[in-house]
Amino acid sequence: MLGNQGRGTADHFGVTDRIDLIAGSFSKALSSTGGFVAGSREVIEYLRSHSKQTIFSAALAPAQAYAAEAALDLLREKPEHLRRLWDNTRRYKQILTELKLDIWGSETPAVPIVLGTKERAYRFWQHLMDKGVFTVMSIAPAVPPGKDLVRTAISACHTEDDMSRIAEAMAFAARRL
Repeated sequence: MLGNQGRGTADHFGVTDRIDLIAGSFSKALSSTGGFVAGSREVIEYLRSHSKQTIFSAALAPAQAYAAEAALDLLREKPEHLRRLWDNTRRYKQILTELKLDIWGSETPAVPIVLGTKERAYRFWQHLMDKGVFTVMSIAPAVPPGKDLVRTAISACHTEDDMSRIAEAMAFAARRL
């Protein structure tokens, strides 16, 4: 969702013309699963036959490809979704910052909340679940030691009521750390 019209990290940093391969995920922003790698025919053919990650992989299911395509169409046809996503993201980060929670310098709608230990991450996660807010824990070795966290993500679909509920749940969990 970074860059002009959400075109990605390379666009965000103005280096698209200097990139040989572009890889992306269909999961968070495009509401599907899987991903892609785009590049020259020669490089893609090399990856197909030499990359451990692709040798045993299968093609995307048509429903996954269609869901990603529909999400891209929506972004092109209704740019207000991208604006709402960034408005929600700014508000969410302000909520977390005011609660003095460590968001590890996140610049995207996927916002980690670093809690430091798996015990603190678990307690924070559980308090959010008690308030009906779903997050995912990431603990070492998936993250560096001392950076145990809960992963969160904001979307364009979060309403004012949702944002208020999230703010209340975050404050509840933060007070109990």
